Amino acid sequence: MTGTEETLRLTIAALMRLTRERQGEVAAAIGTKPSAFSRKFGGQTKLTFDDADALAAHWGMPTLDLLAGPTHAADKLPERLRLPAGTQQALTPVAEPPKSRKATKSTEPAVAPALAVDGGRVAFAEEPDRDAFGSLVRAELAPCVLCGVPVENRAAGQPQHQYGKCPPREPVESTPPAEPDTNEDATGRDGVVPAPEQALPREILPPDMDEGGRIVQALPEPCVLCGQPVTARAGGRPQHAMGMCLYSAPSTVAAVEIPTPEPSDKPAGRDQDKRHSESQDPSELAEYIHVAVEGAVQKTGGDFDAALEELKRIAIPTVMHLFNRTRATGRYEHSVFPPTDEVLRKTAKERADQIWEARPDSKWRNPAVIKGAEVTALDMNAMYLNAFNCHLPIGQLVEGPPEHNPKRAGVYLITPPKWVHEHLPNPMGGERKKKGDVWVSEETLRLLLELADADLCDPPRIVRSLVSGATESLLKKMRRTLVDVREKAIEENDELTYEFVKSLYSKFVSTSGESPFNDQIRRPDWMHIIRAKANANMIRLALRADEAGLLVARVTGTDELHVVGNWREATIQRRGKTVLAFPEGRSLSQVKAKNVYTVGGKR
Repeated sequence: MTGTEETLRLTIAALMRLTRERQGEVAAAIGTKPSAFSRKFGGQTKLTFDDADALAAHWGMPTLDLLAGPTHAADKLPERLRLPAGTQQALTPVAEPPKSRKATKSTEPAVAPALAVDGGRVAFAEEPDRDAFGSLVRAELAPCVLCGVPVENRAAGQPQHQYGKCPPREPVESTPPAEPDTNEDATGRDGVVPAPEQALPREILPPDMDEGGRIVQALPEPCVLCGQPVTARAGGRPQHAMGMCLYSAPSTVAAVEIPTPEPSDKPAGRDQDKRHSESQDPSELAEYIHVAVEGAVQKTGGDFDAALEELKRIAIPTVMHLFNRTRATGRYEHSVFPPTDEVLRKTAKERADQIWEARPDSKWRNPAVIKGAEVTALDMNAMYLNAFNCHLPIGQLVEGPPEHNPKRAGVYLITPPKWVHEHLPNPMGGERKKKGDVWVSEETLRLLLELADADLCDPPRIVRSLVSGATESLLKKMRRTLVDVREKAIEENDELTYEFVKSLYSKFVSTSGESPFNDQIRRPDWMHIIRAKANANMIRLALRADEAGLLVARVTGTDELHVVGNWREATIQRRGKTVLAFPEGRSLSQVKAKNVYTVGGKR
């Protein structure tokens, strides 16, 4: 149940939206500075009954009406204080103070500098808050004080888009209600429902929240307050969060076209959801990448190196746009900023968290490889992109039983099994500084369980688990898009697009955890799982080489496998068929020879 103080904050946000008042104006009403009001509004300091009395007097209503909630307070707000529907607050020029050699102290309350941003609206943009490590401070979704769109970023303790860069507003074109036609049925011509003649309801409900603390999303439908399409839900109905509509609610809403469904004997359910999730054309996403490349080429005058630097600069926002587009129609609503458990937090700026990714030990050498043997270093293509096909947790990680559930994913505290095969790399990677139990991610645990099933080691003992419901499809569409663009770039010998794709998937992995360069996601568990999947795949490739009769000399990093033997003709058995163990090429399922050297000689 929402407390009185939190209800008051929601009421303040709703009334500020209805009156189009700025932070400085409301701060002046309670006799404080905008920065102090920001801390009160953001929950860093307490709102007092004196504040409530001052705000109630400012908005012309009794204090009890103000404390009764946003819906009741919005009804009690005098009409003279409401901004007329369809209008915007004008930008009032601020006169520059007279220049003087001696500074004078003003008795007026301090007001933050005004900015005119998209749509001509007036706002106060503050520097984003950062923690001791320089990372952007984030909290639960709350309406941005500048535009009303839910945001996790904080500035001066208040919810605000970074540097005031709110989503652009587009004018709402309202359609007047059609004249009633007695010859038509209730649905009208061509299945179009006429808009109601009465004004929309002004009841504002708090947004529906899921277990992960995120606003419940569904298919876009007209908001009951303003008529614009919205995915958020409040009280089970489509509504912008806390009534923070992009514009004041028009008196009427454009007629909504309801498509007539084709008759079908199949019940609605999983099949229809799947068809909808697959309805997005992958070529549109690929075209977005090609447009970015063309724009960089034009901007740099065709210089390859300069264009590549420009593409690397925009790689993070580009890949996050692709990710959001591919997830727009997904069946699962994932959490982008769930609360992070202590084991996933960095203890210092330059130190890592407690998760061990089991990176292959670069110091390991196969003792069976004798001096003078010819070794081929095989380069594995796009290992991180291949690793996108992994089990990722959907929501917040919570404490689970000390066992592995294939339908869940997360991180685990395990007692690793002993590895006795000197001719194969240890699946737990390089030597750890601390012995004993260790935290590993989902893909490392799955690899150890696979090896235990193959009688190569004992099963790991699970001590603790932090898990959530899992799926392999979160990155499926984005992976498919990047693979298609990459393959086309290889066919057309387009090295610029090829390098851009490499930058896209590598930047997604490296900044999806906790990076000051990516303010759109904070999932350190995803980052560890993807990296661990790439490391686990290298161990699987080493096992494949051993199965094909090759001698594994060493494994370096996440993309080099050094083998002794005729790797081009080595074969393995798969599903009753004999196939090449390592087909040569640049595709994801192929490898290429990086170099050849002699053990004990010069490389």
